[in-house]
Amino acid sequence: MKKILALALAMIMTLGLASVAFAADPTECNVAEGTTIYYKDSDGNIVAYNEGDLAAPDASFYVPLSGDKCDDKTTVSRYKAFFDAKVGKMASDPEIVFVKINGDYIYAVEFKTPDVTTKSYDLAGDLKVATTASAAKNLEDQYVVAINLEVAYDEADGSDG
Repeated sequence: MKKILALALAMIMTLGLASVAFAADPTECNVAEGTTIYYKDSDGNIVAYNEGDLAAPDASFYVPLSGDKCDDKTTVSRYKAFFDAKVGKMASDPEIVFVKINGDYIYAVEFKTPDVTTKSYDLAGDLKVATTASAAKNLEDQYVVAINLEVAYDEADGSDG
């Protein structure tokens, strides 16, 4: 009985170490602090978002991926985007998309603000790119983009701001 228990414990430890050994390298594909955030304007163009501007409800935002292999479709397909909300929530989970920014097609994380047109609200948290949710929790700070948006609603004329 002791041998079976010892063998089972050894197997569990080996599998645990193997999953760490085969974890993806975050330098292959990630987001980086200080990366410009883009949004789709009312004309459908993707332009740079200036920190401090008011964001519109039901808008799409993009954070370009960076890293050694983030232009390789096979490599990028192994990754997922995760948002750790501190305030508010996104309309849906962020996802990695192939999009045209500044004349070039690149992979970027797309996230959308909720379609709330009855009040202003804040959206804040950390955006991470990793192969699994547990890997995203263990990412170092340099692979995290802090998202801070104020989504505005203009009560005077009943439109978003």
